[in-house]
Amino acid sequence: MDRDGLFVDIAVKSPNTSSSRTLRLCNTHLESLVADPPLRPDQVALAAKHLQDPSVHAGILASDFNAIQPFDRTLHTDNGLQDAFLDLGGQEDLEEGNTWGYQSMREVRDKFGPKRMDKVCYCGGVEVGRLKRIGVGVRVEEGKRAKMRSWGALD
Repeated sequence: MDRDGLFVDIAVKSPNTSSSRTLRLCNTHLESLVADPPLRPDQVALAAKHLQDPSVHAGILASDFNAIQPFDRTLHTDNGLQDAFLDLGGQEDLEEGNTWGYQSMREVRDKFGPKRMDKVCYCGGVEVGRLKRIGVGVRVEEGKRAKMRSWGALD
């Protein structure tokens, strides 16, 4: 798959005791291309397996899901994960859920439109409180943008 996941285990101390529970975080960038067979379902299943390990109290997957195909809408439930945006009352295809396209070149944005590519999913003994998008109105000056593009660091 040529993708990896960065996992970190955090020991969360229980109040008034010396015991702790493990919160496991995962950050990854799922496959962005359409493939046959698709790769993202296997990638999410593998990450979910590590998040749902019996030794883990709660797990969080924060990722560029590259959600570009219909099956991407159910990857979280197919793998026993909750979607933070949806659990807070969000709905697919609403602008407030979009996380991609705001800083893209106009031609790319016009071709694909803003999308909800990035997601935060979770499982176990944790509850979502709030979710906030940042950077929607941020713009890079065109001179700096051209320099970054020449480095391959943008778009």
